[in-house]
Amino acid sequence: MLYSTMSFFYVQGFRQADPSSFLTLKEILKLSPPNIVVLQLSPEESEEKYNKVMRHPKFDELMQKFDYYLDSKDTTAIQEMKEFDLENLEKLYLMRYCRTKKCTVVFGQRQPSFYQAIQDSGEKMER
Repeated sequence: MLYSTMSFFYVQGFRQADPSSFLTLKEILKLSPPNIVVLQLSPEESEEKYNKVMRHPKFDELMQKFDYYLDSKDTTAIQEMKEFDLENLEKLYLMRYCRTKKCTVVFGQRQPSFYQAIQDSGEKMER
């Protein structure tokens, strides 16, 4: 569902507080632009936490600044950005990417127990 094995390992190893993870993310998106991006959050959480931020009048301007830092590989400037919390920036960056590149955002359930319950119920139906 992600878009390559390399992306799968990247997403699993993403370190939100490490600005170099964003450099890797940008390179992956450049190397293999996705049609679908799966984010581990609910539509409600997206609306509450992220869509409000994305509707802010200065959001695109700040993201252009962030893109500039990524292009110049300035991890210090990324770390020092006071406008964004690095822990939420990955999802904002990917949502904005999909908005501008016309890919689809799919919301995924956070807890692995959700998927285990689906698998267990499928096994029960097979019996």
